[in-house]
Amino acid sequence: MPAYGFTDKELPEKMRVPYIHTRYRRPCLSVEQCIESMFQPHNETVNIWSHFIAAFVFLIHNSDLLREYRNFDDPLVAPLACCAVGIVVLFFVSACTHLFNSMSLLAYHVCYFCDYAAISICTFTTAQAMFFYSRPISTSWRMFNSPIAFLGFAVMNSLLSTFTCCAVLVRRPWYHAFVRTSAYLSLGLFTVLPYLGRLAFCSYTASVECTTPSYIHFKRYCLYFTIAGVTYANRIPERLFPKMFDLLGQSHHILHVLSAMA
Repeated sequence: MPAYGFTDKELPEKMRVPYIHTRYRRPCLSVEQCIESMFQPHNETVNIWSHFIAAFVFLIHNSDLLREYRNFDDPLVAPLACCAVGIVVLFFVSACTHLFNSMSLLAYHVCYFCDYAAISICTFTTAQAMFFYSRPISTSWRMFNSPIAFLGFAVMNSLLSTFTCCAVLVRRPWYHAFVRTSAYLSLGLFTVLPYLGRLAFCSYTASVECTTPSYIHFKRYCLYFTIAGVTYANRIPERLFPKMFDLLGQSHHILHVLSAMA
């Protein structure tokens, strides 16, 4: 039996991707067959390679920076190191999720559970870096003055988002993509809360913090994730053009590429 070229009707219902009708791999592939599928055209190929490549590009692009600040015992360096680890973990786990999710229905669920957990780990480590490097300093808000308060909320938000996404994956209601997008939208907003707070407070105090060079990067970050979230939640373009983007250009591919750029 061939390992590729299956339609959605030939897969268990819970392993189907909404509005993706063709180019599936056969269910119950072995580990070896999954690895071989990396080099075959199917609807997960871009998802696999986009984040494997993103992990290597991130490490290579930031290798000089990581070597310069390699003293991880320094409290000022620790948030940066944690953020870098979280990003690499996300890319690697995401790529492995799409690589091995055709082994069985159980493996499909376990892979995506790990994927959702990796997203939460990445957003938590990013929130930690945002807090220690970007929060407003001259404020009486406890959320921005207490690492315990902010990081405690970040942990709870990450756990709740992971649980919510895992629950809707298993039950698979028709609105599951919207729920997952909303869950991680809340994570994303909380992650950048320190930076947004800094911009808000400096606008009232005419501080030089408002002219920070990181602002242009922050705008790109928000733009990329907004486009990715809207595209994925609405399943554009595969919803509008059935079968045309099953192999290349579907919303999940756009999500992967834009999230890596962000």
